[in-house]
Amino acid sequence: MNKINIFLENLNPRERILYFVLIIFAGVFLALKLSETYLENDNNDEALQLLLQNSQSKSEQLNQKLLSLNAKYQNQSEELFNLKQGLLILKKSYNDYMNALQKKANENSLYFKDLDTQTTKMEQFQIHHLKINFQSSFIQLLSFLQDLNNDKHFFSIEKLNIQSKEEYLDITLKLNFIVLDPLIEL
Repeated sequence: MNKINIFLENLNPRERILYFVLIIFAGVFLALKLSETYLENDNNDEALQLLLQNSQSKSEQLNQKLLSLNAKYQNQSEELFNLKQGLLILKKSYNDYMNALQKKANENSLYFKDLDTQTTKMEQFQIHHLKINFQSSFIQLLSFLQDLNNDKHFFSIEKLNIQSKEEYLDITLKLNFIVLDPLIEL
């Protein structure tokens, strides 16, 4: 019995459903064969009709269960696919995020005076916290923030401090981004 349990636990859901259907068909076949032998011996039509109705109703119930299980399996497969697609956004490396950030800064003629990074390591991902100090005009800052918002890399702006000087704005920007562990397969 333990070997059967181990064998069934190692099957995926689709194979389990197929074994379940095979057992049902074998049971129905065996029931029909037994009823045929019983009727040949006793010539009892009522018993055959009752047995046939019971097997048909059980077969219909099992088919309904099979259809609902297949629908649940399909929904779960679609949901898993959508979740994997969502996680692909986070599958980029730390260098990809830093290169994208530098590219957006260069496109808007911004030069970072100071860049501090801190990393918080979790079980399957890392959260990177950036503190960036730079100087710019308001239009450059707005364009830079819009570019970050529209970028395919997901940056989360935690805090933005702006101090106005005579000719420029002195800005401190705190950003966060998440990088999945490269060993995780999606």
